[in-house]
Amino acid sequence: MPTPPDDSTDARCGWLSDFPTFYDAKPRVVRGRLEQFIRDAGHEQLAAWDQAIPLLQRECREIVQSYDAARTYTAILEYELPRESRRPMSWCSKTAWSPSSS
Repeated sequence: MPTPPDDSTDARCGWLSDFPTFYDAKPRVVRGRLEQFIRDAGHEQLAAWDQAIPLLQRECREIVQSYDAARTYTAILEYELPRESRRPMSWCSKTAWSPSSS
């Protein structure tokens, strides 16, 4: 089972796990990982995470309840786009994904 990323310097996303690991995590733990990844997050970014994380967790839980195979799907938050400085907030993948595979 994938685990949340550690705070190593080669991490390319703030959060990476399967859906159950993501929705079972406390929102403050997820936010803490995102803050470790984006150290200069401002008040508006923190507020956006506080609002979005519980909603994303609820949606992931509902997907798994409706479709059991979705428990193997991957939740990725605040990942770095290759060769760009933009970071989308979230990505859900049906297949396993590793930041080093991009």
